[in-house]
Amino acid sequence: MISVLIITRERAQLLQKCLSSLREQRLATPLQVVVVINGEDLTTQEILKGFPEAEVLLVNEPLPPGAARNRGLPRLKGEWSFLLDDDAQLPPGYFDYWQKTLRALPQAEVVGGPDSAPPESSGLARAVSLSLSSPLCTGATHRRHRARGLKALPADETILSSCNLWVRTHWWRRGIKFPEDFRRGEETVVLQAIRRSTPEMWWVPGLGIWHARRNSLSALARASWGGGFHRARILSQQGGPAWFWFAPLFVVLHLSIVAVPPFFTFLATVWLTLVGVVSLLLCFEAKQLLLWPWVLFLHWGIPFSYGVGFLQYQWERE
Repeated sequence: MISVLIITRERAQLLQKCLSSLREQRLATPLQVVVVINGEDLTTQEILKGFPEAEVLLVNEPLPPGAARNRGLPRLKGEWSFLLDDDAQLPPGYFDYWQKTLRALPQAEVVGGPDSAPPESSGLARAVSLSLSSPLCTGATHRRHRARGLKALPADETILSSCNLWVRTHWWRRGIKFPEDFRRGEETVVLQAIRRSTPEMWWVPGLGIWHARRNSLSALARASWGGGFHRARILSQQGGPAWFWFAPLFVVLHLSIVAVPPFFTFLATVWLTLVGVVSLLLCFEAKQLLLWPWVLFLHWGIPFSYGVGFLQYQWERE
């Protein structure tokens, strides 16, 4: 048996697409689907009546994502737990590829794959997806959003995310849980805890899903800010790669426009040249050349918002 865990609140239409994509998969193994409704949401309850195969768990008051997931973990019965976001969709043949992956990696304890924008996404959402797949925008975490090659790679929490994550269920029985006070990045703490016990964590480029992107700049800025804030918190409490400090450094370097204008001009010229070329290549590869101005702008906007969130945690910590 495979157990799927989804948390949701007030995103009934997206959840409907997610569950429909699960229903359309071919799978010989029994499938358990657990949906945690994270707070009062009558519309979602009504939608779920059309999916009687789903086990529904109601949470009275909205909880942070990790706390909501923890409510669903005891319900999971399968050998593998598949953590899936409510705004994600599985492409045709996803579970077929999962079975091939399991045969190739029988020793695996954690498996994940990339995500990309759904085919019907708008221009901004597509630009966000392309930007997230760029190492100049998201560093080593760009593999979360870019499927390159066919070979599975050893992974850690920098290239795995909770929107498309497979974990052997016995880890929950051992007491591994999500932190209950994180608004973003809660899977990082879980993956770091598992990593301390086993190296069998893998990223599989062919195990990709479609994942809805933010469709407004304000929503994207808030999400990027939250990512930076909680990444700084994790680095403070749990440790992690030092290269995450490049994001706050990126923000601080903007002060050079006032302090040392020639230095800022030099840096801006180098940066824009690199970003311009990379953005153009990404858009050309995706056959979306009209998105180039957006992708160019998002290469600044995403790391800047992320860096501000990172620095804010440091200020609040003082």
